[in-house]
Amino acid sequence: MAAADYEVPEKLRTLHHLVIQYASQGRYEVAVPLCKQALEDLERTSGHNHPDVATMLNILALVYRDQQKYMEAASLLHDALRIRETTLGENHPAVAATLNNLAVLYGKRGKYKEAEPLCKKALAIREKATANVLIYCTGLIDQTVVICRLLVLTI
Repeated sequence: MAAADYEVPEKLRTLHHLVIQYASQGRYEVAVPLCKQALEDLERTSGHNHPDVATMLNILALVYRDQQKYMEAASLLHDALRIRETTLGENHPAVAATLNNLAVLYGKRGKYKEAEPLCKKALAIREKATANVLIYCTGLIDQTVVICRLLVLTI
C-alpha cells in the first residue's frame, strides 16, 4: 500500500458514523465497547502499526474526549499520530486530521500554547495537499488545451 493512496476503508467510516451516533445520544456504554472490539480485531488482523488501527484509535479518542476523559484521549491520539506519521508520512492528510484532533483536545483543556503549533502544522499539511491538487488540475487543463489545439490543426 502506498501512503499517498491510503484512504480510510468504508467499513471504518461506517463504524465511525455509528459510534458518533451512539456518543451523540450519550450511549457511551455502547460506543466505547464497539470501538474497543473493532480496535482489538484490527490489531489482531493487521498489527498495531497499521493506518486502520490509527483510525480506530482516533475514533475512540474522540469518544473519550466527549466524555471529558482527556488523558485517555491524548494518549490514543499521540499513538495514532505516531502510527500515521510512520506509515503514511508526515505530510499525509490523515496526519493533519490527527494533529487537528489533538489541538482541539488541548484547546478543551485550556492548553492553547500546545494547541497552536499543532493547528499550524495541520494547516500547512492541508495547504500543501490543496496546492498539489491545484498543480495536478492545472497540468490536466494544460494537457487538454494541447490536445484540443492538435485536434483543431488536424481537422
